[in-house]
Amino acid sequence: MLKTLVDRDRDTLLRLTRILVFASVLLAILMPFSAPLLVGGAFVLQAFWHFRDHGTWGLDLDWRKAARNALPVAALVAYFAMRLFPGPSTLDAMIGVISMGVYAALTALTLRLQAHQNLDVQRAIAKSFLAAFFLGASVHAFEVITGFAGRRLLWTLVPPLRPRAGKLVMEGETVAGIVVFIANHVSAILTALIVPVAMLAARGAAVGLSRAQTGAAWASIAIATAAVMLSDHATSKLALLVMALSWVTLRTIPRITGALVAASWTGAVLL
Repeated sequence: MLKTLVDRDRDTLLRLTRILVFASVLLAILMPFSAPLLVGGAFVLQAFWHFRDHGTWGLDLDWRKAARNALPVAALVAYFAMRLFPGPSTLDAMIGVISMGVYAALTALTLRLQAHQNLDVQRAIAKSFLAAFFLGASVHAFEVITGFAGRRLLWTLVPPLRPRAGKLVMEGETVAGIVVFIANHVSAILTALIVPVAMLAARGAAVGLSRAQTGAAWASIAIATAAVMLSDHATSKLALLVMALSWVTLRTIPRITGALVAASWTGAVLL
């Protein structure tokens, strides 16, 4: 089956890649608890294209550089592991620490593979990612402004999809209201994705974006920002402020931005 897929013509595979990336990113935005699975799918997709175009699943790595880059993640995992004391929740916590390490490793490998992909593959992924973000941000903005009209209609028509009791206001069999914090996870993931969207928009020509597509990317950031600011998620609002300050700092004093972000991130995690 894999050989059959590899042997398909390039245009078909690029079309399938666009569909897969668009659907996966949109699902991760609208159903954030599926987001951790996205990194695994991204790695598989990058490995597949690397194998098809370069005839190998991996890369010759500079292990000393790779180890140096992995040290911060390893230190963070070790820090969390040392804080796990025997107790009823130790196993759950350990699973979380291991998952975090796997997530970080897959992310690093995905980025490593992506840097060596052919330009048409990179552009297909970038454009689908931007399109999914635009739609996801628009849906979230609509939901926040209308009091979650879409969710209320969906959960009225399909009761098995409703969340647990306590998050809904029912009038008979109709979902009349939803607690505002139910969409906090969507605000959080949109906030996290704003930076890569901004980086792609800023380098629109490099990823083959037309002026209209570049404008749409910046518009999607504005939509996402407005949706987050209208939401109930204070953490995402604070993150937007910090991102804006980081962006300004990067543009004005780029040499110290890395150190400032690293110090801020370390302090936020440890404290």
